Amino acid sequence: MLARLLAPFMPYALGAALSAALVASVAAWWGWSRAQDLATENAALEARERAHQARLNLLRNEMESDRAVDTIPDAGLRDATDPRWLLDPAPR
Repeated sequence: MLARLLAPFMPYALGAALSAALVASVAAWWGWSRAQDLATENAALEARERAHQARLNLLRNEMESDRAVDTIPDAGLRDATDPRWLLDPAPR
């Protein structure tokens, strides 16, 4: 008796189940696609971060090198540098 009462609604129930399955598959596809996009963006940002860190290290090394040169007294410059790098005194 219950089957006879529900029989007219079976096509609607089947359609609802198929629609739900379709919505679930589209949602899963969209989520997977979004995850792939975010993974690609994350890799690009990590590469960018490594490039910035390398630039920061170069700047830090340059500052330390400049500090080392700045601490040499003027009288000791001729001994601390390669003579080829020193400028000849300006003619008077």
